[in-house]
Amino acid sequence: MQFDRVAHQAYADDKTARQIQALLDAGHGGRVLVAHDRVPYFYESYTSPNKSADGWKFNQSDFTVCTSGLVEALVRQGVDESSIRTILVDNPRSVLAF
Repeated sequence: MQFDRVAHQAYADDKTARQIQALLDAGHGGRVLVAHDRVPYFYESYTSPNKSADGWKFNQSDFTVCTSGLVEALVRQGVDESSIRTILVDNPRSVLAF
C-alpha cells in the first residue's frame, strides 16, 4: 500500500498515521510504503501541448516530511520503532532491490 503526497494539505499526517496503523494491525506492515511527491521544480501547465522554458516554477520543498511529521504522527498513534523502521527503511529497500 503506497501512501503518496505525505504532508500535502489534503492529507493530514494524523489521518495517514491512523490508516497506516490499521494496516499494521491487519498484519500488512511489510507492505506499507510512504512518499511525498516533493520536487524542487514543477511545470505549471503540464497539460499544455506547447511548453516553453518559462513554464517551470520553483517549489519550496521539504524532503524530510516522511521522516519528521509523519513519524511524529505514527508515534502519537502508538506505532513502535520497529514498525517505523520497517516502513521507512526495510520496505523501500525491498521494493527498490534490483
